[in-house]
Amino acid sequence: MASDILSPRNRDWQSSQSHWIAFCEEKNNPSRLAANQSNKFNNYFEAAAGLVHHHKEVALFFSDVLSLNNDNFSNVILESVAADASDSIIQCLVCVLAIIYCKILGPYWQLLKSGGEFSLFSQYMLRLFQRFLDWSKDPSTLLEPEEITNVFLQCPSQEKTFDGVFDYCGEWHTNRDLIKACLKRAIKIIAGVTEEHLKNFLPGGTFSQLPSPDLSLQLASCKFSVLMAKYPITHVYPYKKKRSDKSPKPSSQKSLPLESSQEEEGRPGSLDNSSDESPGGKAMKTHTLWPTR
Repeated sequence: MASDILSPRNRDWQSSQSHWIAFCEEKNNPSRLAANQSNKFNNYFEAAAGLVHHHKEVALFFSDVLSLNNDNFSNVILESVAADASDSIIQCLVCVLAIIYCKILGPYWQLLKSGGEFSLFSQYMLRLFQRFLDWSKDPSTLLEPEEITNVFLQCPSQEKTFDGVFDYCGEWHTNRDLIKACLKRAIKIIAGVTEEHLKNFLPGGTFSQLPSPDLSLQLASCKFSVLMAKYPITHVYPYKKKRSDKSPKPSSQKSLPLESSQEEEGRPGSLDNSSDESPGGKAMKTHTLWPTR
C-alpha cells in the first residue's frame, strides 16, 4: 500500500506522490519507486526494493503527512501505512522481498530482456542453482552486494539502483538474524519451485547439455530479447539509463564459468530442510536441486 501511495502509477494519490518526490529531492535521494506496472509479479518485489532503499525517508514522510492532515476525520489508510513503516518486524519482511528482487528476480528478468543466447540457458540455470546451494548454507552472503557481476554474470543493475537495501540490512541491524532466517527458508522454496518448472534445463534434463556446434550456429540469432519481444508482460525499467541489460559475450566454448558449491554434508546438490520446521512442528518438504532420473 505504501508503494501505491508513493509511486506515480496510482492517480488516486497524486498529491502525496508530488510531495514524496519533492521530499526525496530535499533528502538528496531521488525517488526510485517504479512507475511501470506491466509485470505485476516482478513489480511487487521491485516495489519492496524501492521502499527499503528509501527506509530513511518513508517513515519520516508519512509522519509529516499525518501531521499536516487538516481533515476533520482521521485517514485510516495513511495511519495504517505510517504504523507499518515504523514497525521493525514488517520492515524486515519487506527487506526479504527486496533482497529476493535484487539477487534473483530482477537479474532473471534482466537476463530475459538481454541479448544473451538462449542456447546457454541451461548454463545460466546451473549457475543459479549453485548459488542457491551457497545461499542456503550461508544466507548472510545475500545481505552483501555483488562486487562485479550478478548471478547471471551481468551488471548488478538492481543492486546499484537500490543500494539502500544493503545499507538497511548491514551489520548494525538488530534484526539481521531474522532477515537471514527468512531468506534461508525463502531460498529453499524458490529453489523447489524453480526445479519443478525448469527441470528440463537442469543436470539430467532434456535440454541440460550444450547444443552441438552446428546447432549452436543455427541458434546464434535466438536471443532472449527476441524471444521475449512479444511476451504480453514485458517490463520497461523507469531507471533504464542507470542499468545495463546486456549479457557479457560468451566464450568461444559456449559455456559459462561456474562456481563450485557442492562441498556440503549429505548428497551433493541437495538443500537440507531437516532443520527447518513449520509453525506446527512438522518438518518442511525437502527440495532436491537435481532431478533424479
